[in-house]
Amino acid sequence: MKISANITNTHEDLERYSDETDLRNLCLKHRLDGFELLPVEGNTLGIIPSDLVGGVHLSYYSCWVDYWNRNTEAVLSEFGTIEEAEMVFGGRQAIIDRYRAQLDFAESINAEYVVFHVSDVSIEESVTYKLRHSDEEVVDAALELISEILDGKDYSFWFLAENLWWPGLTMTRPEITRRLLDGIQYQKKGIMLDIGHLMHTNTSLRTQEDGVEYIHSVLDAHGGLCGYIKGVHLHQSLSGAYVGELMQNPPKLEGTY
Repeated sequence: MKISANITNTHEDLERYSDETDLRNLCLKHRLDGFELLPVEGNTLGIIPSDLVGGVHLSYYSCWVDYWNRNTEAVLSEFGTIEEAEMVFGGRQAIIDRYRAQLDFAESINAEYVVFHVSDVSIEESVTYKLRHSDEEVVDAALELISEILDGKDYSFWFLAENLWWPGLTMTRPEITRRLLDGIQYQKKGIMLDIGHLMHTNTSLRTQEDGVEYIHSVLDAHGGLCGYIKGVHLHQSLSGAYVGELMQNPPKLEGTY
């Protein structure tokens, strides 16, 4: 087992460390094997030593399925104008090219795995919890995108799908987990289980003990599919009471995207 911390290549994140030696000492102090890197400002490492990057967390879009599926009405509902959406995405091919470049970058630094979000949620949905898409719709769109970015590639790293609490891979429905895994045509495929994200899916949780029991119940329901779990994002989240209040009094959204 390897233990790592998340890090980005942003100036704000890296300015806390003086140089490569500082980062190595950080790992020694906290008994870390290295980092999971989220490259935000291009595919660069900055002062991060490549041998300390065990995994690369691919970039992600919170609300992308309608744009991918060319649902103009829904895109306008979220972004206001097509021009605004294009500023975010740049086109379907741009999305594909961005992911391919990150995968090539991960391979170039010998990352052991990459992490890919399988999720979709608009700003309005995130405060009202009135969801537009089913898990099936998001998974099927993700499989199209994954097929495009992995087509013809033979990378050495594991391709791990991460669960969230919005439509897509939530780990609350084993049949959806199976649908996703069966659809990924890549040998080294698996799951990055985020236990905090999983706890978000149950708004009745009030204690960490409740959370542990719930996580175990979800894993029990997945049975043999648990063999696909190759990594775990560790954090806890007891957001149920807050979400209940939010759903009863959702904020009024104003302005544009």
